[in-house]
Formats: sequence, C-alpha cells, structure tokens
Amino acid sequence: MHPLTWAAVGLAGGYAYFHRTPARAVPPGPDSIVSPADGRVIHIERSNSQQLSFFKQDVLNTLFLGGMSPPFKVVVIELTVFDVHVQRAPLAGKVLTQQYYPGQHANAVFGADVAHLARSNEKLLTVIAGARATVGVVQVAGLMARRIVPYVKPGDQVAKGSAIGMITFGSQVVLVVPDVAQLVVKVGDRLTDGASIVAQLPAALPAAALGVLGPTTYFGQPRPQFLA
Repeated sequence: MHPLTWAAVGLAGGYAYFHRTPARAVPPGPDSIVSPADGRVIHIERSNSQQLSFFKQDVLNTLFLGGMSPPFKVVVIELTVFDVHVQRAPLAGKVLTQQYYPGQHANAVFGADVAHLARSNEKLLTVIAGARATVGVVQVAGLMARRIVPYVKPGDQVAKGSAIGMITFGSQVVLVVPDVAQLVVKVGDRLTDGASIVAQLPAALPAAALGVLGPTTYFGQPRPQFLA
C-alpha cells in the first residue's frame, strides 16, 4: 500500500477514535447522578455562590451558574487525549438553559495576563432539570481541545447517559450538583462517562434542589470554599 494511503487510513482511524461514542451501561433510576465525562476526578469543592470558580492548568476560570440555586457540590473531571471526548447527561430531564463563553483556547504558560486568560478558555454550561434535581455540566476547552460541539439545545428532553456534546480532543468537564446530593467519588477516582455514579440523591429533597433561572452575568467572585 502506498505510504500516502497508509497515512490517510491512519488519520481516518485517529479521527474515528477521538470521536467514538461507546455504548454504556447506564445505572437506572432518578436517584443516581452519573458522570458526564470520561476521565479522572482532580478536584471537589463546595460553593455557596452562583459564581463558579475552578482552575484549569493553573488558570482560574469563572462563570455564572444561571439556572441553578446554591449551595452546590462541584466535581472537576480532567480528560486526556485517550479518554472518550463525548459528554453525557448526568440525569434524565429537560435542558433548561445553555450559556456559551467564547474563548481563545489559551494556556497559562503562554501568557502573563492571568486575568485575561481566565476569560480565554471556551466554556459551555448546560443546565438540566430532572424530576428530582437540577444539575449543571460545564465543558471547558483548552490548548489542544479546539472546539466544543453541543448536541442539545434549551427545551430538549435528554435521557440519563445520552450524549449532550463533545469537546474535540479532550479537556475538562465540571459537574455541579445540589448540595443535598451525597458524593460517592473522591479525588483521584477514574470515571466512565454515563456509567459511573458520582452522587446519590436522598429520598426526600427540598424544593430548592430543583433550581431556579438566574441572570447571565459572570466573573468577579472569590474562589469557592473547599469541601472538608
């Protein structure tokens, strides 16, 4: 086979690998919240503010959690180029809102203006209201991840574990759940998109866990407090 043919086959195989959407055994029931992403848990926080702050490669990213009411638990999942790049719905429900933050895919090591870089990462927040809780999924693009591709839009109904979007070539995904949810993961755990349970909801939930719509401004709040 001609070398160019081998190169074309290799490129096609690499593209298919990076865009794969493997079948997952999704845990049934409305009480479990599953991982929206393949990857490793690198951070867990508790926040009392709708201003969400988290770090990506030492760059502080901040956005406003419109569509949800605090307090929250926040789980940050890091992807590598070998992980599945499709993100999935953590629970079944309706897409309440999406907030897109255009970016330049910057990395802190390539610039001195950290305040500017904090606003440079492309981000997409998708808020999903389920029967028993409202959750947020933040897709964050980075240096290698050049594009966020949403598969859903506000008003769409999604099944738990169904594909809701993709970050090309992997990056970072942040899951935001109600404070009443009990986390069953810790920093360092490996998660499988749509299959790993991240949190369990209690038998009875306060009305606040269902979430509320908020304004669409962001930035300027301090970093949330760490979970004990």
